[in-house]
Amino acid sequence: MVHMLRVWGEHGQLRMRAPVHYTKELAMNTRNHVRAMTSTALRRAAGALAGALAGLVALAGVAAAQEGVTRQCLIVPADVEWMGTGITVTPREFVCVKGDGLWSHGGQGVEQLYPYYGPEGYGRDAYPADPEEPDPVLHIGALVGKIGPESYRFLIRHQTCFVPKITAELLLAMDDAPGTYGNNDGYLRVQVVKQPATWPLPNRVKMNPEMCAPPK
Repeated sequence: MVHMLRVWGEHGQLRMRAPVHYTKELAMNTRNHVRAMTSTALRRAAGALAGALAGLVALAGVAAAQEGVTRQCLIVPADVEWMGTGITVTPREFVCVKGDGLWSHGGQGVEQLYPYYGPEGYGRDAYPADPEEPDPVLHIGALVGKIGPESYRFLIRHQTCFVPKITAELLLAMDDAPGTYGNNDGYLRVQVVKQPATWPLPNRVKMNPEMCAPPK
């Protein structure tokens, strides 16, 4: 059996004779091509939908993470031994503290200079003479904190995040030997961010202490 094919060219319609097996093969190839195109389009549509859903989930997570977040700016002077922040922290909170600026613990006699540095501090870490007793200085000039007046100091330096074990006021200071704060100079702008301590805890907290207003 022979089928008549109609072919449109630039000079109009032409009629051609073709065997049956050729027309069947052509029809089958056409159907397969249409199915392949349809399958590809569906896969692309499914991929786009999955991407959109993932984006919505991420946005929902960010919105949920922002609920209950508080941001406070502080000015921490170098010559105050322990500054009360008025910020109470609790075991139900995830707290981040970050400092920015320059301050100094005074003159360095051997080097013959007055060094100014950031919240990371100056020189090397100090180690206690007696391992059983915490040393009053951890790292000279570094930003340090305490949770309540009876707790030991901990290093904050540029930034530290933590979950408190007790409920108490957050105290901040330059790390220096007790009673030697009178010759210190400068200040740090410090930002404290608190949010509910829900697991998993955030991998990153955006902080900008440099945006805090300087003292008047």
